[in-house]
Amino acid sequence: MEEDSLDKEKILLPKKLEILLRNRIISEFDTSRYSYAEGDAYEHKPSVYVEPKNCIVRKLNDVLFSFGINENNQMDAFIIDKVKYLCTILHEEDYPFSYDDMVEFPYLINAVMPLKIDFDGSSLINDYYQCSRFAEHLLLINEFQKVFPEEYADFKKTNYKTIKNNIKNVLLDDVEFFASDGEDERVDFIIDMVYPEILKCYKLRDSIKFWRELRMTAGYFYDLDEDNKKQLKEKKIRAERIKNEEEIEKTNELIKAERDELLGLSEELSDETIISFIKINMQDAKEASELIYLFKNKKPWYIWPFFSNWNRLSLLLAF
Repeated sequence: MEEDSLDKEKILLPKKLEILLRNRIISEFDTSRYSYAEGDAYEHKPSVYVEPKNCIVRKLNDVLFSFGINENNQMDAFIIDKVKYLCTILHEEDYPFSYDDMVEFPYLINAVMPLKIDFDGSSLINDYYQCSRFAEHLLLINEFQKVFPEEYADFKKTNYKTIKNNIKNVLLDDVEFFASDGEDERVDFIIDMVYPEILKCYKLRDSIKFWRELRMTAGYFYDLDEDNKKQLKEKKIRAERIKNEEEIEKTNELIKAERDELLGLSEELSDETIISFIKINMQDAKEASELIYLFKNKKPWYIWPFFSNWNRLSLLLAF
């Protein structure tokens, strides 16, 4: 069997750290945020500014990827409990999930099938359909076909034609909504990725007229003279440059804040203080002697920042 390329990206932790991480994820799941400085519409990646309640499904999918299924009873029970909760609010609430969590939900259901959760496939598909307000969600209903083929076939008989007749109008509304909110990357993703898949899935004709209407709605103009086109292009370039500069500044501030919170601010520690700390806290005298040698010779360079304050030095000694 070929190794999954994604598996190569996993970090294998010592057993004690794995247990510590698992317990912390379970206990802090509801309040945890992502640490990405910027979101990514193409990957449905939430930024640090997304509220924890608006990325529950994405977080659960990431937990599944990292810990697997049927590998730990405690984690399996946690996942089952969360999935049942998500199915309940999908049934009971009008707007249970954020846009990106709605996108992630069908993939989550596919992923947890080995856990043998007792799903009502028909109810689940219909609940998802009733909560779908955007074209991408209507597209992803088809993912349920993989795990509930009979229930999906019944759903399709009743709703396929309605979705097919309305989805282009929904798509126009989506583009207008996100364009007015300044989400250019999301608009590009809808036009470049979602729209072609909708045409394929619902067997719709790729109309040049509609394609232009879609792009006009997004703010791409065709009927302007060359001077106006040039001015609009320059204006867009300036706006993108300003946005990029602001994002870079925001990213640097976030990285600094995260680093300082994790490792603490730099302090002035004397050589004698550092050496004494190492001797007292290292359990193995030989290892302490080797670390002191590295400290005095400032090699290798990449461990030198660990000698800049107590938190970093303690972290170095822990490993």
